[in-house]
Amino acid sequence: GFAFEQARLRGVVLRALCAWHVPLHAAMPESVHDVTGIQREQQRVVSERLAPWREMYPGLEVVEEVTYGHPVSALTDVSGRAALLVVGSRGLGAIGSMVLGSVSREVLQHARCPVAVVRP
Repeated sequence: GFAFEQARLRGVVLRALCAWHVPLHAAMPESVHDVTGIQREQQRVVSERLAPWREMYPGLEVVEEVTYGHPVSALTDVSGRAALLVVGSRGLGAIGSMVLGSVSREVLQHARCPVAVVRP
């Protein structure tokens, strides 16, 4: 919601990026993964999660991008072309709510644009 509102206020296109990668243990030779199927499922999930927000912001152009790669790398790569990078932080538990997650912390250190860390 924060990202949609910021894009509306700034009059810019919202680029929704979902980066994913197969966990290290899954890349072992005895493991077989349908990477194309995983990519398709990730795209479906992104589209479903954005659907209600698209309805609330019908005039806002939203570009969905699902990419294979580590989230920190993908987000810092696009930060050079962004006016604002919005990342979530789950803040799990009492201790988790006091610190940032690994992705948001790394993005804050390496992004080439302002970053907003948003919690639920």
